[in-house]
Amino acid sequence: MSGIRIISLLSTLLAAVSCSRSQGVPEPSLSAAIANGKLNVTVTVPDRHHAYLDGGREGNLIPVTFDWKAWTADGLAEPKPAAQPEGVIDEESGARILRGQGVFAFELPADAAETKKAGDANFRVRVQICDEVKGICYRPAWHDVSPES
Repeated sequence: MSGIRIISLLSTLLAAVSCSRSQGVPEPSLSAAIANGKLNVTVTVPDRHHAYLDGGREGNLIPVTFDWKAWTADGLAEPKPAAQPEGVIDEESGARILRGQGVFAFELPADAAETKKAGDANFRVRVQICDEVKGICYRPAWHDVSPES
């Protein structure tokens, strides 16, 4: 009888440990491409998650943000925003949110040589992922991006 209790206890313990394992922080997928004088940055948010596109009604949310320091350190002019995903309005926060995939477009300088050089430049994108099932937002993270040309 004690053997059955030990097996039952071990099975319960194993089930509890396997359920408590962290699945890790979800990460967005980022890619960038240069075409026709534009830099297109694609941000893909995992299923059942979202990222903010603005600060919301009270301005306290963390939207997708671009850091061009490494880009401009290479002697390139900072790209000018041309378009961003429309997103949907979150009624609770008043913020526009991105679910799934969205493309941020930036105008590159007219100089063709500089545009070609831009294919070698790097930049960073900060994204905060929020879990819609758990109702929590994870710490925002910076991601290094290199455009494909």
